[in-house]
Amino acid sequence: MAGKITVMSKIKQLLLMYQRGVSNRNIALRLGLDKGTVNSYVNKVRVNAFDITQLLSLDDPLLESYFISGSPAYLWRALYGNA
Repeated sequence: MAGKITVMSKIKQLLLMYQRGVSNRNIALRLGLDKGTVNSYVNKVRVNAFDITQLLSLDDPLLESYFISGSPAYLWRALYGNA
């Protein structure tokens, strides 16, 4: 995922599909993501034993902090401005 930021809506879709048993390969195809990116997010869920239902209920900046390196506030401003 070098240099690209995955929008939180795609991560939420990824989590829903994973929760429903869709394979990582099919998730990648459906969302237009690299399979390695999908694997990375799924591994973070597994390794940290995250509850997907709880993750899906989080606001985007907080969810972002679980999956994207760096300062969530900085990334939020970079994506959406000061809104």
